[in-house]
Amino acid sequence: MDKVKASSLEPFLFEVELTETALLEDQKTSRQLIYTLRRAGLKVALDDFGTGYSSILYLTKIKFDYVKLDRSLLLMVDQESSKFSMLKAIVNMIRAVNDKIVVEGIENLDHHHIAKFLEADELQGYYYAKPQPLENLVKFINCQKVLLFN
Repeated sequence: MDKVKASSLEPFLFEVELTETALLEDQKTSRQLIYTLRRAGLKVALDDFGTGYSSILYLTKIKFDYVKLDRSLLLMVDQESSKFSMLKAIVNMIRAVNDKIVVEGIENLDHHHIAKFLEADELQGYYYAKPQPLENLVKFINCQKVLLFN
């Protein structure tokens, strides 16, 4: 919290990600931490959903701003397209208790189409951009603005 205050940026601009595994290790402490962060105005995301012992029950007890579906769920559909209906059911259950869904691990156009069909709120992955130094990211964003607005 000290770093957020020192930044002079509004707290709602920050997002803290808590992995599903960390949540399961100590639910009581995790709930208290999430409550404190959200009261301070920060966004909280449940990261890597689908990698551990995924439970819709804790999604009903803890309010997250985002649930980030782990890329392994996309890869599951890649390997066996019949698994798409299972992924759609997972998305529908999450939607019933949370506002936003982020699909992680989008690495190609097929993944992009799957995530769009799932009506994900945000898409994340190497298909769009790889991790890079800040100065490269600024150039990338400026280039995208030129492409979009010209």
